[in-house]
Amino acid sequence: MEKSQEEKYIQNLNRLFDKSFLQQYKSLNKTIRWGIRVLAEINQIGLENITFDKFSLDGQNIFFFSNRYLAGRLGMNVKQANQYINLFCALKLINKVPKEDVPEALLDNAKEIAKKQGQRMINFYTVPPLGEVIQKSDEMANKMLKKGYSSIKTVSKVLIENIYDKQVAGDIYKDCEFSSFTRKVQDLIESYVVEEIMKKGYVILDDIYDKQIIIDGEVVEKENKYINYKRLIPVLIDKYNFEYRKANKELLQRFGLKGYSYVLYKKTA
Repeated sequence: MEKSQEEKYIQNLNRLFDKSFLQQYKSLNKTIRWGIRVLAEINQIGLENITFDKFSLDGQNIFFFSNRYLAGRLGMNVKQANQYINLFCALKLINKVPKEDVPEALLDNAKEIAKKQGQRMINFYTVPPLGEVIQKSDEMANKMLKKGYSSIKTVSKVLIENIYDKQVAGDIYKDCEFSSFTRKVQDLIESYVVEEIMKKGYVILDDIYDKQIIIDGEVVEKENKYINYKRLIPVLIDKYNFEYRKANKELLQRFGLKGYSYVLYKKTA
């Protein structure tokens, strides 16, 4: 069985780097194309840690790593590594294993490693054969794109809730609750966007940049506004029946816009 797990990881890696294979699944390819090396690295970690005879779940090898460890292997920041992990979990390309389903010996091993490295609790995963899940993953990616996914920065708990439900989103984001500061930023951006769209019919990113937002005496920086606005787009689309798209000639004329920027606006009846 260990041999079949090794073959699974190797086949997954070959398929991830086979452009012609991924291009058959347009929505998935569009969604994960910038994160393929991250998904490949997760498969590589699994390949390096096959202990199927001792630790498995639903016929798949269980292994573990921390977000910091993955980020270090890839030379990226921890936050971005975490965003990709959540994306892959949402698309069922990897599965986060609940602590209660992890064999006690493996759990103890992970705790010891986390303690030695001074890290937070390490998470556990299984990886399915890519060929068995890719069709379903492509369908989920298509839903994500329709719900407002445009880049890794738009991956959020709310987006996953809109696609699945709160329980699934909660399982994926178990240790990733937003800070009260972030919630305040998003609440203010949401209020501003709704007010502007009711007033002039649309909002573009420059409007968000131009709006001064102050939380608890602290001015919210441009990058922070960008990230939280992008995360909010799927929520605003679903909650207020807005539409988000790159401005075409009709939208340019309707709103008097000069550049081909992305526009958030109220759908017409």
